[in-house]
Amino acid sequence: MRSITLILFSFILFPTFGNAQIKIQLSDIKKINLSESEDGVAGFRFSRDYQIMRKQNGWFCYQVSQEYQPPHYIKRDKHIREFKIQRRLIKQVGIQTIDTLLNSVSKLKSDYNWKMYHVDLALLKKGMSRYYQFWKEYPLKPSKLKTILTLYENPISLKAAVDSVQHISPVDAITECSIDIIKKNNDTIKIYTSHMRPYMQPWQVNGHNTYDLKINYFFIAVMTNNSISNKNFLAGRDFYDDIINEIEIQYDDQHPRTP
Repeated sequence: MRSITLILFSFILFPTFGNAQIKIQLSDIKKINLSESEDGVAGFRFSRDYQIMRKQNGWFCYQVSQEYQPPHYIKRDKHIREFKIQRRLIKQVGIQTIDTLLNSVSKLKSDYNWKMYHVDLALLKKGMSRYYQFWKEYPLKPSKLKTILTLYENPISLKAAVDSVQHISPVDAITECSIDIIKKNNDTIKIYTSHMRPYMQPWQVNGHNTYDLKINYFFIAVMTNNSISNKNFLAGRDFYDDIINEIEIQYDDQHPRTP
């Protein structure tokens, strides 16, 4: 009797724990709605909606709406009007691509781990020369180069840099991505992020955080190929540049300039 009471007590205290993992199969899905948008500086704004639906010969992604408002300083001309596109077919979506998303929903990763990004040291060091050439002194003094390389190769310093990148959040813009998996019984699984930083982690799945790049890969795989989109954020385009900048900050902290 006591064990039953404890089980009931635990259920009352933690009613949402069992809901963190969501089991869903491809056959349960009626459609998948996706949305991406950004509200930026000087009145810039874009939004784009997609819908993935099953047809007789497979799953297909359609762009169902798109809006684009250029910054105030850009003249509205014919080129701008070309962005106002209505419903159109984007591509066929493979079952494996959708299964990747469903697997991410079924196995949430609530704990952040900086190693999820698989930082490539060779690629990082390659980007370092470009960074200092454009933004800092170049070529680097041998003493500073040696110290900087030591920071890159130190797991503690590298982790601190990657962790700092996770807190980048511009105050003058809002970027959003959402995925709604709508089941045949009209129940909806809501996946959402609004983090304007490389990879836009974490996502929220029905309100639960999950650090999962495979959701990014799914969104990138089905979205349109357009220069104005959130693809760069989802793909982590500036990730290595931001790490290099954070390492530079670490160096400056350790070697303060004398007035």
